[in-house]
Amino acid sequence: MSTSTSPASTVLSVSGMTCRACATRVRAAASQLPGVHSVDIDLASGRASVRFEPGASTPAAIAAAIAGAGYPATPVSAGSTPSAAPACACDCD
Repeated sequence: MSTSTSPASTVLSVSGMTCRACATRVRAAASQLPGVHSVDIDLASGRASVRFEPGASTPAAIAAAIAGAGYPATPVSAGSTPSAAPACACDCD
């Protein structure tokens, strides 16, 4: 009998992510963590949707990895609205 758990998901609000280069950096930062299955980026809303193994990672660890890449990230609570996007964190402007 298998004891594996199903993947969990979290949505993170990511500040400073305004272009495709930013999205690539955010995706790479989250993807390097153990247990992360996928990272979907929505530039329009400034959010990252991440599927991960609960025993291998946490929303806080994923947010910290993204923040370490220069993009402050926080888990989104249900029903919250995104804030105004700041200047691009990758200096592409």
